[in-house]
Amino acid sequence: MTQKELRVDANCGWSVKQAIRMLPVLEEFGVTVLEQPLAAEDLEGLGKVSRASRIPVIADESCKTAADIPRWLAKWTASISSWPSAAASGKRCA
Repeated sequence: MTQKELRVDANCGWSVKQAIRMLPVLEEFGVTVLEQPLAAEDLEGLGKVSRASRIPVIADESCKTAADIPRWLAKWTASISSWPSAAASGKRCA
């Protein structure tokens, strides 16, 4: 294993089935974070992937502004959102 952290950004490119199928492979390669595996609007699917994963899942395209936070929290769809730094700076995430 490497001493470097390995993160994967699927860039909204996977289905729920594909993302869940990839989880053991990602774990085997030591991936520490999975970023936005599903389409941004698929909060329910993102929740399924997040609950199936031992790897933290980042929802950045799903949570672009502070106004998205209540919708995101209502679904509690991911382990992590990357909105705080953007919200603090007044910029949009992703």
